Amino acid sequence: MVLSAAIQLALLDALRAAAAGNALTADELAGKIQAMDGVAVDRILRFLASFDVVKCSAETSPDNGAVLRRYTPAPVCRWLTRNNGEGSLAPFSVFMIDEDHLLTWYIHILPITTASLSR
Repeated sequence: MVLSAAIQLALLDALRAAAAGNALTADELAGKIQAMDGVAVDRILRFLASFDVVKCSAETSPDNGAVLRRYTPAPVCRWLTRNNGEGSLAPFSVFMIDEDHLLTWYIHILPITTASLSR
């Protein structure tokens, strides 16, 4: 669901477009996509960084000593962003994790798996 949110917010597109070697903070990215909350954007990006969808580097702020995280796109972002008309897996990714799509699998697979476990 986090990947779907990042794709629908065009967060990965903004990161890839802006990061020609520049690492951006979550607040800078939130400003680019007109998001109200930089903290939520930071949480999304930290989650994606744990799966190497984006890269994260941390540094200490000279002002108050707080941790400042900067993000850059990982190579997999190429397949999840608009690539100048070259094609993208983003719509397919959103479809595959859509609740309506997954619900049909739960309806059909859950009775089979619970029946085989009860034997």
